[in-house]
Amino acid sequence: MAILYVKSSSTGNGSAWNNAYGSLQSAITAAQAGDEIWVAAGTYKPTTGTDRTASFTLKNNVAIYGGFAGTETALNQRNIANNITILSGEIGAAGIADNSYHVISPTGNVSNPLTNSAILDGFTDLQGALSRIKLAKKCAVWLGILISLEFTSSSASAAIFNDKTTFEAAASIAGNLALETFDSFTGPILQLSSLGITFNPMNAGIQPHSILVNCPGPTFSSPNALVNNNACSFPGRGSIVFQPMNPSNGIVGVGFFNTGGDDTLQLSAFDASNNLIEQATVSGSNLNPNSFKFLGIVTSIPASRIEISPVGGNGLFSIDNLQVATKSIQSVPEPSIILGLVTLGLGALFSKKHKQDDNARN
Repeated sequence: MAILYVKSSSTGNGSAWNNAYGSLQSAITAAQAGDEIWVAAGTYKPTTGTDRTASFTLKNNVAIYGGFAGTETALNQRNIANNITILSGEIGAAGIADNSYHVISPTGNVSNPLTNSAILDGFTDLQGALSRIKLAKKCAVWLGILISLEFTSSSASAAIFNDKTTFEAAASIAGNLALETFDSFTGPILQLSSLGITFNPMNAGIQPHSILVNCPGPTFSSPNALVNNNACSFPGRGSIVFQPMNPSNGIVGVGFFNTGGDDTLQLSAFDASNNLIEQATVSGSNLNPNSFKFLGIVTSIPASRIEISPVGGNGLFSIDNLQVATKSIQSVPEPSIILGLVTLGLGALFSKKHKQDDNARN
């Protein structure tokens, strides 16, 4: 197995970080079965010209990993969140009119169809909405925008989102998606039938609370947020944990806004055997409503338990506009398949769904 290195603006032959390819497609062309391609942070386009048919062509048994700073010597040293690695179809003027038709070509051909041995992991689209695709068989792309992915392996992980609209589109296809704004009630929350979930108690048996805007700060949609301390005082009471009310259901999508102050929040999804499916973090916003950050996960394996935990700050945190997608796990096919529909700037295709969500938030 060889590792080929790619770094924006480099001119080398890919043998090392200091001799990296400048073109991702050049590295893909050179890669042989069993090779890995490590790609440093930056923006990569399938062509330096204006050929809209150009695309990144994936290969069987070749793993392409983004999220590197450009100095790492091991895969587990990369930091996807800090080292944003973008596959862009923006090959002409700003806007989609002259974008690449297909940023990624993931289909192979009739004699050699692409399998789940082709891995694309640690990349972000133009809007920073989809940050990871693991073991994806199909990644339909239109006008330079990734619009769907299909997981075909039980070892597939998840798509991670920091854009609410694209999360909603993907999660609504993966399962039955519902929204809770916490604005219609205050007090302890044992379960939310609207989302089909039940909450575990926190430290000292305290339940998560729906509390007014001034505890601990602004909300995404007034007046309430979900807080991890009923007394609204430091420190918090630990993690907010929930699972499906119906044991025959699994959670395939979770999204929320981090409306707390200095706490980074970690979203973790676990399967029925308590194995970690996927984990992602979202930073705090210093109580600035204009900079609330969104985090969402759509999983290829239905989760039996979700944890939202503080991993920095004072431990008191709040979330708002929690969205959960559930699906029946009575007859999950093997390998598991999730078709997640992801849209950026394609509102016309989903205007009915978005109008329903907007009405629900208003």
